[in-house]
Amino acid sequence: MYPTRCSGGWSLMNSPGRLRLVPAIASLMTCCAVTAQQARGQQPTTQQPATQPPITQHQPPTPLPEGVGKALVERTCAQCHSLETVTGARLTRKQWEGRIDQMVAKGAKLSDDDIDVVAAYLATNFGPG
Repeated sequence: MYPTRCSGGWSLMNSPGRLRLVPAIASLMTCCAVTAQQARGQQPTTQQPATQPPITQHQPPTPLPEGVGKALVERTCAQCHSLETVTGARLTRKQWEGRIDQMVAKGAKLSDDDIDVVAAYLATNFGPG
């Protein structure tokens, strides 16, 4: 998928070329930093500041467990969120229903029946315990 409009802005989570942008952006930032240091008469540094974590290779997401609701979660939730964000919430059924209602209010396309299926799937597979 290409950038999609989500509540609160644009999402690149499902863009096919997003990982290719990381090295390009890092190179551009380094080039800008070196140029700025040279303009101030400073010796350019080649290491990243200690406050930035090293760039690591993106690991593919863990697949969702099979079950009724899996396809709905993949299709609907992943429009705006990574599946790790969704599955890491660890909510009860009632809490999932509330969270899904919030997402529907922000534009997620789910029927009432779909909400029940997704809430049951997420509570069963990604509940608090």
